[in-house]
Amino acid sequence: VLFKLHGGESEQGQPLQHIGLLDGSTDFDGYAERDDESALSNNGPDGTQAKRFSASSRLNLTAGESTLVNIAAYERSSSLIYSDDDANPISQYHERYGGSSRTFTNELRLESPQGDRLEWIVGAYYLQDETNSFGQLALYSPINFGVDGAAYDFDVETENLAGFASLGYELTERLKLKVGGRYTWEEKSISGIAYDYLTQPGNVFDASVPNLVYINTDKGIYLDAAGAPLEATPGSRDWKRFTWDASADYQLANHALLFGRIARGFRSGAYNSYIASPGDLSVYDPETLTSYELGVKTSW
Repeated sequence: VLFKLHGGESEQGQPLQHIGLLDGSTDFDGYAERDDESALSNNGPDGTQAKRFSASSRLNLTAGESTLVNIAAYERSSSLIYSDDDANPISQYHERYGGSSRTFTNELRLESPQGDRLEWIVGAYYLQDETNSFGQLALYSPINFGVDGAAYDFDVETENLAGFASLGYELTERLKLKVGGRYTWEEKSISGIAYDYLTQPGNVFDASVPNLVYINTDKGIYLDAAGAPLEATPGSRDWKRFTWDASADYQLANHALLFGRIARGFRSGAYNSYIASPGDLSVYDPETLTSYELGVKTSW
């Protein structure tokens, strides 16, 4: 049995200043660039914070001449990013976004004895993930009042289940063939809210006075910026794919190996949960590809 633990925390500041952007003129607030490059221009919070913790275990059991392997892992992470987007000390065009995730995976497989001409692996894989993403774009300036804040908060849940197998056979002392296949089922679901709010001069991130809720998945609200109905984004999607690979290795000489491989793979679909405007919530389909490899490995 092998156990691993890992954790970490980081924090980084991101002070901003106008350098070369105004070219001798002023910005929308009448702010002029200063000659002193060490003078900061931001008037809001800045920086990045990140935390991460993970734990994993690997268990090997002998089952006759075969080996049963179980690999389990858990990971938790969070992040928060602040940005003073206007980079001047007058306006408060500030942004903050971040999120958190919790992921559990487990793989169980049975492996053939090592050193046999016939080698095989059969197994199953499971993943469960919960991810939250949130953000605020808070806008306030002495010349710009009203509906100037936007916020969103979404949760995406993912469940993935797969079965796989591979078979390799040493035809001769020089030639080895291998084939494998994997069937994957995955489901994703999303819930959350996105809205505009009235910014407050004392705290631009105070979203307690909402103006227009344009997305609320629980209540079935999907509106554009003018309040007109939009086509609803599906609350859940699932995908099923069979992927495979086939390869061959030929030992040309003691220090030269000729190899070739064909593989079919896919990357699952997902939701776009970064919502800067009402139409941004969407879901995209998986990507599939077929790759080809041919080469020679040598050593001397």
